[in-house]
Amino acid sequence: MSGDAAVKYMLFYMCGLLPFIRIDHHEVAALPYMTRDYLRMKLIEAREISPVFYPFIVVVLFANRYLDGLMKHYAKRGIHTNYWVINDDDEVRRIIKTSSIQGIMTDRPTAVKKII
Repeated sequence: MSGDAAVKYMLFYMCGLLPFIRIDHHEVAALPYMTRDYLRMKLIEAREISPVFYPFIVVVLFANRYLDGLMKHYAKRGIHTNYWVINDDDEVRRIIKTSSIQGIMTDRPTAVKKII
């Protein structure tokens, strides 16, 4: 799923219209999770490259914290959801406890498997 599609679906969800919108079932919602490292990297990009990254940071933080219902909606419609890239143990634990996400992309699969 492209970033534009993810934002579009998020807005439809927030307006209560997503149940009436067609989503291809072969889609996968691979979404960024604002980890501490990713936040640091995006803040540097915003400062050094373009301030356009500031709204991106706000949208991702908001989505990660408040749109778990959207992840549940995707799952009901047969769309696999996952966050990327989660490498810190405490962030993996927080996602497992607070999210309905179906998968976690990581650079440390063995360590994450032990946590799960």
